[in-house]
Amino acid sequence: MIPEHYSRDIPERCDALIDLLSETVEQPQVRFGGPLKTTFLLAMAMPMILLPWERLFQRGKGGKANPAAEHDLDKAMTDEVVGLIGAGKLAEEPFFEVGAWALASRQTPFKVGREWPYDLAEELASADAADAATALAPKVFLSILRNALAHGAITYLDQTGYQAGGEAQMFGFVAKQDYGALPIHVLRVDKDAFRRFLRAWAQWLRQAGVQDLLGEGPALAAE
Repeated sequence: MIPEHYSRDIPERCDALIDLLSETVEQPQVRFGGPLKTTFLLAMAMPMILLPWERLFQRGKGGKANPAAEHDLDKAMTDEVVGLIGAGKLAEEPFFEVGAWALASRQTPFKVGREWPYDLAEELASADAADAATALAPKVFLSILRNALAHGAITYLDQTGYQAGGEAQMFGFVAKQDYGALPIHVLRVDKDAFRRFLRAWAQWLRQAGVQDLLGEGPALAAE
C-alpha cells in the first residue's frame, strides 16, 4: 500500500518490521561474527528519522519550497510535532528515555570510524554525560541523530563503550552542530534503549495530532 503520509506511515511500518524480524536478526551469523540486530536497527532508523525530519521540519531554503514537504497533509500532526519539538523539554518527550542516552562535546573532529579517543569514551560513561543528553532541546537531539545518520557518522561500540572488538552493544552518533560552546557533539545509547526509542518515536508520530482531532488528553505514554 502506498503511504498516505510518509512521515507517519514509514516509521510505523519500519517499527512493525523490527517486531516481525526480531527473532531472525537475533540469530548468530557466523560470517559476521554474531547477530545482525544492531545493523538491522541502524537500517530501520534511517528512514524512521530522516523522512519525518526532511518532510516536516525542512520547509525549504533560499525562498524555494521543499518539494518533499508534507506540512499540508495533516495540519494537526504537523503543528503538534513541530510545536513540541521546537518548544518542549526533551526529558518530557515520550520518545526520550532519561538515563539511557549520553552526550559529550568536543572542540576538534576525530576519526569516527576508528577507535575513539579514550577520554571521550570515559566521558560518555559518566553521569554528567547522561545529564547533558537530558538537557538537550528536543530539536537539537533529533538534529544530531539526523546529521549522524545522513552523513554516516555512526559507530558501533562494545558493552564498555569502546571499539575493542567483539559484539556491538551500543551506538555512537557524531554530528557538527551550532549548539553550545563546542561544535562536535556525540550521542551514545545502547541498542536495547535505541530500540525502545524507535518504537516510542513511531508511536508518537502516529498519534501526533490525534488529541486535537478527538478532544482527548496527551497522545502517548512512554513504554
